[in-house]
Amino acid sequence: MDPISISIALLTQIADTIIGTLVGDGTQELISKLQRDPTKKALKQALGEALTRYVVSQPERKIIAGPLLRKRSLLAEKDIANELAQVVKFVREPDVVLIGKRWRDELDNPPSGRDFTNEAQVLVKYFTDELKATPTFAPVFEVASLNSLAAHTEVSAESLASIEKQLASLISLMGSQFETLAQRFIKAPIGIDAIPNVV
Repeated sequence: MDPISISIALLTQIADTIIGTLVGDGTQELISKLQRDPTKKALKQALGEALTRYVVSQPERKIIAGPLLRKRSLLAEKDIANELAQVVKFVREPDVVLIGKRWRDELDNPPSGRDFTNEAQVLVKYFTDELKATPTFAPVFEVASLNSLAAHTEVSAESLASIEKQLASLISLMGSQFETLAQRFIKAPIGIDAIPNVV
């Protein structure tokens, strides 16, 4: 499967799972709004932007983002998607400790000293910011109610395609030898002997 297809499938899978957790609590009118294409597109756009922002914000995040960007993303698992859904439920804050623990457990060699609760908090903040920026979800945050979901706004196809391409580039990079090289770099000893001579 090519990176663009993986990117599209990844965002669709996560968005569907989040919508599935939101539908369980809604009225028929809200369920109808949630299941419309504009809502899914807005969620996919916010997810794609949040994941891209997260991965490119610090080079070392490319090493730990694997569980988020793989074909069966950690974010598409029901309990984790339910935590992301808390962003628009306004009942409680997402459990970033749970997300962080599950994320760390998914890595074969998690970097020592990395606070995955903090990483989860950063990712949830990016997701929240990006949702607030969509015309579909902006009214939800204004009144802190999912019932205010805008049903007739639309994310442009070009905008979503652009985000899917950016995410595909990151997925492609992660699938290359970058991760192996990055792991070696992180584990390399730091000290005067580790610095190559440049004479």
